[in-house]
Amino acid sequence: GLKAHQACFLVATGAVLDRYARALREDHEIDLGAAERGGLLTVLDGPGRDPAQAIANWERLFGKALAGGPMVLRLVGEMACVRRIFPSDAEMMRFEEAFDVMAKRFPGVWLCQYDAREFDGEIMLRALKAHPDMYAQHLGGFLN
Repeated sequence: GLKAHQACFLVATGAVLDRYARALREDHEIDLGAAERGGLLTVLDGPGRDPAQAIANWERLFGKALAGGPMVLRLVGEMACVRRIFPSDAEMMRFEEAFDVMAKRFPGVWLCQYDAREFDGEIMLRALKAHPDMYAQHLGGFLN
């Protein structure tokens, strides 16, 4: 998305953010800081402190990005980082479910990355269920 000059969003912090910056620089010759300063990339440590605030913030950010004309939005959310802003895994999953509904209104590619080493099986299953249309065979619907 950055090379195509599309609005990109990254939710990551600390060492995870550093790994993204290094990989983009070394593998794709993209300077994360320059992309941010140029307005192509928005890096966040989290979208909000509760699901309602997070959804409102994404709607505002996506609307602002689209105000310049039609484009595709791109978002990578590193869920181990997102998890830290919510008081519980249940709150994070409420956000994920609400994000899935809200995101359908915007032209975009959304990647919510779950490191299986950071989450238990129940959260991993709920993540699959939160995004029922992510598989061609609608695996999420089958899991319900």
